[in-house]
Amino acid sequence: MSAGQVQGQQLFLQAAKAEPGMTWDALAVAAGIEPRALKNYRMPDGSQNHRGMPKLARRAIEQLLLMHKKTTTMVHVRVDEQIKAQATETLAAMGLSLSDAVRVFLMRVVADRKMPFALRAPNAETRAAMAEADEIARTHRARFGSAAELFEDLEKNTGQ
Repeated sequence: MSAGQVQGQQLFLQAAKAEPGMTWDALAVAAGIEPRALKNYRMPDGSQNHRGMPKLARRAIEQLLLMHKKTTTMVHVRVDEQIKAQATETLAAMGLSLSDAVRVFLMRVVADRKMPFALRAPNAETRAAMAEADEIARTHRARFGSAAELFEDLEKNTGQ
């Protein structure tokens, strides 16, 4: 890789990060590149850790930029205040903002044409337990008349 190509690679990555306003980690995740690999692509030419960026990685970033250049819009989501605060803190520890995370999530949904994690419906036993818990909460009465009955049932059902 020539010095011009390296400088071009570094400029390309700087521009790619600046255009959507993402952190380096968010850019890497959105493009499907390991954050550590992206860091190596950004290193100066003489650096021991510098690596030339594969064409596939460059195309992924270019595709990401094309998606971003399309008209952008605001997404408003109502979430519990405590969940938002906890998510913001957790994401900040990963180098992501809440907006970065939502953008990455939506980009992965589009790129993979599926949720980026498994969604599972509860099985029959779990649904029955959930319905029972809802009924207990609604009627304000316990399933067992005493603590002794609860412990007896636990011991019976755990084989002790």
